[in-house]
Amino acid sequence: MAESAKHIIGVLIEFEDEATGVPSSFHYVTGLSFDYTYRYYTVTLGSWYNKAAFEKGRSPVGSVQLQLSEAPPRNVDVIDWVLQQIVSQQGGDNRFSGAELVYAE
Repeated sequence: MAESAKHIIGVLIEFEDEATGVPSSFHYVTGLSFDYTYRYYTVTLGSWYNKAAFEKGRSPVGSVQLQLSEAPPRNVDVIDWVLQQIVSQQGGDNRFSGAELVYAE
């Protein structure tokens, strides 16, 4: 299956969780909120020590909430779209900028 046809399951980028001090490298969408009336779009990413910990069902070491600049278009996989937006956004305090997308196997 071509990579573009696979779903994105998370992102890889290493940083230290601000609240716990624990290093984390795998990040997954744990929450989405789209307020179309007030145009406020947020995503919550859970952070795991690594992808193996996520796959074993371990709890995240922390989470971060980000605001998106726009709502997802219709007829797209929302999680894929959100993760692509997060890694491609430059500037500000987006620590996920340039992260590696992880595709389902």
